Amino acid sequence: MWYKLAKKYDSAIVALWFKPSSMKKLKIKHNLPKQDITDPKEFHVTMMYIGDLVDIKKDKPVIEKALQTLADSYKDFEITLGGVAKFFTDQDKKPIVFTVNSSEIEKLRNDLVETMGAIGITEDKDFGFVSHM
Repeated sequence: MWYKLAKKYDSAIVALWFKPSSMKKLKIKHNLPKQDITDPKEFHVTMMYIGDLVDIKKDKPVIEKALQTLADSYKDFEITLGGVAKFFTDQDKKPIVFTVNSSEIEKLRNDLVETMGAIGITEDKDFGFVSHM
């Protein structure tokens, strides 16, 4: 579990990225054009939307330590993909996502929000949370 800082993004999330061996097991059938499909290396389960990178860059070491401590307290677990949903955004593209069903994800999410709150990082309340991939 970690958060990514990438030049193409102007906001930050906390997410679970998958092991390559797990991604090889995932078979998704679709008829979408190749350019509309996210690279499987970028597939993740979003756990928390933090907000603008400008606001959190200075806190990166504290955030990383808190996330690593939380991650170390968990063992690997399986998730089940639920339905397919479409996110409506202001962007031209409307992302298609899978909902995620997992009691472990819910527990981890609650622990994550508590852990981040303890270091003064709260999620952006303008975005509702739905566990999704």
